[in-house]
Amino acid sequence: MYLEDTKAILASIELAPNDQQFLIRIFHIISKKNDLHLQANYATKGYVELSYWADIAQIQESYTMRNILRSRSLAIALIDEQGNLKLDKLPALITSLQQQLYSYGPNHEYDGKRQEHLLRMLQLLHTNKELQNSLKKISITQTNLWIEEIIRRTLNLSEKISITSKHARQASLAALFCYLRQNIGSCFATAPAEIIHDEQPLLFLQDMYDLIAFGKLKRVMGGIEYTVPLNMSSGSGNLKKPIIIRQSDEKITPQIWHSPGLLVAFETIGLIDKNSPLKEKMKP
Repeated sequence: MYLEDTKAILASIELAPNDQQFLIRIFHIISKKNDLHLQANYATKGYVELSYWADIAQIQESYTMRNILRSRSLAIALIDEQGNLKLDKLPALITSLQQQLYSYGPNHEYDGKRQEHLLRMLQLLHTNKELQNSLKKISITQTNLWIEEIIRRTLNLSEKISITSKHARQASLAALFCYLRQNIGSCFATAPAEIIHDEQPLLFLQDMYDLIAFGKLKRVMGGIEYTVPLNMSSGSGNLKKPIIIRQSDEKITPQIWHSPGLLVAFETIGLIDKNSPLKEKMKP
């Protein structure tokens, strides 16, 4: 049966082993066939479909996408409607993540550090009362449309949803869980930010409190308080990332029309019908 399954999988790929998409496709087929991670809990979701299309499109990094989605899902699952931390869920999540800390597949070698960070934060959240209290302190104390928009984007919330302290805590927790990395910006600012995020989570949550409550960060040095306002721009990110598209033997690579991010963008502006079948949406 195993040999028959292997032959069927190889036949369905229709690609030579030296094709750059061969491993991506074979991993996708095996993952779907064995239902790897798809029925797992929030801590170990593999997001097989999204990862596959991201790798095919080569616009967004699939491992970054998995990290963001996993962090968001966990944060939402761990904060109840009253904004309280669900401490009873943490032991099972920690155990599950320990058992499936590392995964195999194209570009999954980058998941290790992100999973290790997530596990460390879950463990600290479970045992550190001060960290739990710092999270509970975060709240919406005044109306700030830009801060509310940042929270809405972080949690992927509809504009119809009113932002509350529950959402502020979920967004802060998602930021704590998500692995911090530099994209565009000064390393002189990013380096201390990474240290605070990874090694001083109490200070990080205090910073989240200050940003959400007052719209600024503050530090006291030599008895003098310095404040920095919240940056009103999220930056260009990968919007200026160059993409080289090649065509040979009637084949085009990368197949950017499979990008999950582009599909959502096109649905949002009404360029494609969000109710159409996925195959229709992905037609070049």
